[in-house]
Amino acid sequence: MCCQPHPRSIPPLFVIFSFHHDQDGIRQTGHKPGTLGHPLPGVALRVVNDAGDTLPPETPGRLLARVAGRDWTDTGYRASLDRDGFVRILE
Repeated sequence: MCCQPHPRSIPPLFVIFSFHHDQDGIRQTGHKPGTLGHPLPGVALRVVNDAGDTLPPETPGRLLARVAGRDWTDTGYRASLDRDGFVRILE
């Protein structure tokens, strides 16, 4: 099985994604309803199946993150990426 979860080796989701405050509270930059937005610069994301194969856009799978050139790490979340790179957390 590829890329076991290592929660201490990746930042929490609020560090991976960029947010800003406004009068209505916290929102992600590059807002698209139902998504967490785009990752911060230097953070790469991909969605894979259980064999570790990268899945096409809009396909649910395991969300992997790579920060600052480190190895891919399983975030422990099921998610999908849309064609514009926005992330939707499913579990």
